[in-house]
Amino acid sequence: MRAGFAARLSAGLLAGALMTLAGPAASFAQSPDNAPFFFNPFYSEPQHARPTHPKPQHRKTRRAKPARSEPREKARERAEPERAKPVSIKPAAVEPPEALTPIALQTPAALSRDVAYARFLALIRADLAMGDELVKRRDWDLAHRHFMFPLEEIYGVIRQDIRSYKTPPFDGALRSLARTVAAHSVKQYPKALAQVDKALAAADANLRTRQPDWPRFMLQVSVATLKTAPEEYDDAVADGRIVHSIGYQTARGIVVESGRMIDSVAPELAAKNPDALHDIQAGMAELKDAFAKPNAPKGSIPEVAAVTAIVARIETAARKLM
Repeated sequence: MRAGFAARLSAGLLAGALMTLAGPAASFAQSPDNAPFFFNPFYSEPQHARPTHPKPQHRKTRRAKPARSEPREKARERAEPERAKPVSIKPAAVEPPEALTPIALQTPAALSRDVAYARFLALIRADLAMGDELVKRRDWDLAHRHFMFPLEEIYGVIRQDIRSYKTPPFDGALRSLARTVAAHSVKQYPKALAQVDKALAAADANLRTRQPDWPRFMLQVSVATLKTAPEEYDDAVADGRIVHSIGYQTARGIVVESGRMIDSVAPELAAKNPDALHDIQAGMAELKDAFAKPNAPKGSIPEVAAVTAIVARIETAARKLM
């Protein structure tokens, strides 16, 4: 007991000394009986009871969003500058000048659709007639050029008309004929030419069903075809001489084909107006004399104005039969 009392006394003296050193401001937790807690070894502070009132809930105030009067995409487009979209501009198709367009392809606006279509068929026959004559003279290379003209210049223009008029396509026959001539095949040439003639005959048969007055129609087509001859001839002549033999031969083929069409309906035209037919045939005889030779003449040649005047007289006479 003495030892315990002495220990407690020593502890109390030590605490008192510490309080003296710390000064009056120092304080220690007190027990309910106002004694320092370390004097009562069995003392412990009671646990603090939780407050009975609820803990206030502190929430952040949310700002009210303004009502959107436009969709989000529109607002974004308005806020951000619109980027210019690349625009691809296709260059406009440049049409060749009229001077570079083949004369045969310049269809007069006054022609009806049937006459214009038949006129192209007549121009194809004109090239075939000239080419055939050159083949008979064994001028294969020059003949090949005339057989290529229908393919290169005419068929593509009337391709849609060929479908519309339900004419069997004959571009394959034209190519076969051109290849045969290029190969100088005497044996295959008649057969290849007959295939093209058969297709053209089918086109004529289709046109016949559309024309109540076939002689009058053929006269119209022959005159429309003939009017291209002076222009073709003009392109072949320079300084009073022929500088492009191919142009001269093209004009000659046109004269030959136009004469053939007129002769095919001559009896019917004579029954209508024999004097008018006589004037037409006289003018055609003059043109045939001017283009008598298949090859371009080297001597004196008829003037372009004279050829144009003959064609004008034929047209005037033909109007009496239309």
